[in-house]
Amino acid sequence: MKKPYQNTTDHIQHIGSVTVMPGQMREIEETHIQAHTGVVASAKPEAAAEDPHALFLSANVKTIKENIAGLSADELDAIEKLEGLAENPRKGVMKAIVEARLVLASSGPSEIEQFIASFDGLSDEELSEYVELYTSDDENIAYLDAVNTEIEKRSQAANEND
Repeated sequence: MKKPYQNTTDHIQHIGSVTVMPGQMREIEETHIQAHTGVVASAKPEAAAEDPHALFLSANVKTIKENIAGLSADELDAIEKLEGLAENPRKGVMKAIVEARLVLASSGPSEIEQFIASFDGLSDEELSEYVELYTSDDENIAYLDAVNTEIEKRSQAANEND
C-alpha cells in the first residue's frame, strides 16, 4: 500500500525507485518507507489523518508558510506542539509559527472586540435594534451573541441596583 512520505531534509532522497526532492511529498510503497526510515507505521494511521493539525503539518514548509496566516492562536499552539513532537522539527515551520503569532498580536483588537467596545455609548433601545438586525443573519451570530451578552449584563446590573 502506498503512503505519503515527505522529505524534510535538505538533500534528495531515493526511496525504493522514487526520488523525493527536499520539501516534496510523494506517494511511496509503505515497505520502502519502512526500509528507508527504519520506522514501522503506526497501528492506526487513520488517527493522524483525522487530526486537521497533523494534516496541515503533513505539507511541505513552503505550503505551510503560505497557509499559516489565517490560523487562530489556539490553532498555532496546536501545530507548534505537534511539530515540536516530531523527530526533527522543521525550523522553517517553527519560524512561520512565531511570525504568524507576531502578526496576530500586532493586528490589534478584532472586529468583534471593536463592536463590543462601541456598546458603551448605546442605549438599551439601540442594542435591541442590533438584536433585530442580527437575528436573521447566521453569518454574524457572534455579533448577536455579543449584543445579547451586553443586554444580559445591563439587566443584571439593573437588578443589583434595585
